[in-house]
Amino acid sequence: IFYGGNTLQESNRLLEAWIRDYLANQTEAEDDSSSSTVGAITWIDVHTGLGTMGEDTMMVDTSSMETSGKRAMEAQVAQFFPDALFTPSSPASKKETNAVSQGYEQSKGFVINYFDQHVLPRQNSPLLMVQEFGTVPGTLVGHALMMENAAYWSSSWNDFQKLEWAKQTTGRAFYPQSPEWRRAILTRGLTLLFQALSRSSQTAIPTSTSTTASA
Repeated sequence: IFYGGNTLQESNRLLEAWIRDYLANQTEAEDDSSSSTVGAITWIDVHTGLGTMGEDTMMVDTSSMETSGKRAMEAQVAQFFPDALFTPSSPASKKETNAVSQGYEQSKGFVINYFDQHVLPRQNSPLLMVQEFGTVPGTLVGHALMMENAAYWSSSWNDFQKLEWAKQTTGRAFYPQSPEWRRAILTRGLTLLFQALSRSSQTAIPTSTSTTASA
């Protein structure tokens, strides 16, 4: 429905700059140590919209990984994120999909793919996943997006009025005001965060080794 443009949005540029700066500082700290380790990177891209209200679906795509590292990564997913689904394009999916993961089959141009290919270092064993929280029925989500698009292109409103309309229209579809929904996404979000921290701490990657010479 929307054309994303041919340059990175400001939010993505700021995030990329922060990540590169953080990784550079980590490298400098490691250079000052004779022996150090870094944790594996787990990227969680949080979405709302598709699925049953208050329930989340975790999706992982390993299709672009090299064969040598694919099995190891899939084993880590099974160990640290047992509820995750592999996307249909992943060899490990075994057709283990649902309506949420199938909703992304024809999607192209994910932000996480850009960061995976151009920013995140391979030595940190990055694992990228999508956590999608269900809100309202899919037809209402689609209707909200179409109404927002129609208002942007066809209305006589100024930019401020269009923005306010978009907030109200898409907010009802992507951010329900139900306390139960908010409680559910906080609970599941924290669960996944702790799982990611566990992977990072238990999958430490040595960056250098010290040697002792004896005469």
